[in-house]
Amino acid sequence: MKKKNGFLIFEVLIAVLIFSIGILGVLDYQKKSISSSINNQNRVIAINYANKLSNLILLDGNNINSYINGTSTKYQDWLNEVKINLPYVQEKEPLISLTELDGNQMVSITIYWKNSSSSNFSNYTVKIGII
Repeated sequence: MKKKNGFLIFEVLIAVLIFSIGILGVLDYQKKSISSSINNQNRVIAINYANKLSNLILLDGNNINSYINGTSTKYQDWLNEVKINLPYVQEKEPLISLTELDGNQMVSITIYWKNSSSSNFSNYTVKIGII
């Protein structure tokens, strides 16, 4: 009896299937990694803009209400810049609120953004005390 050399088509198909499953796993991991990287980049942008607005408010402390109700030109300039650099900010504008804590005024700034891979908004909030 003569021994056959080589592989059966069935063996080759099983090897290709196993290889394909492995490649799909790597591609899925890469997709999640890129999405996470973009979300982190957007979070850093939001943090920077929240800190920028908090500095504007601290420097212009007598006009806090103009920032809260959106009538300040500095706020409008800031908001236009944020809308250009953060995705989906147009759908949910930043929230600025004024509260009182132990006799001191506290300003909260919350910035919302949405990543293309998610339908939910992410947010970042900074709170500053006004003396």
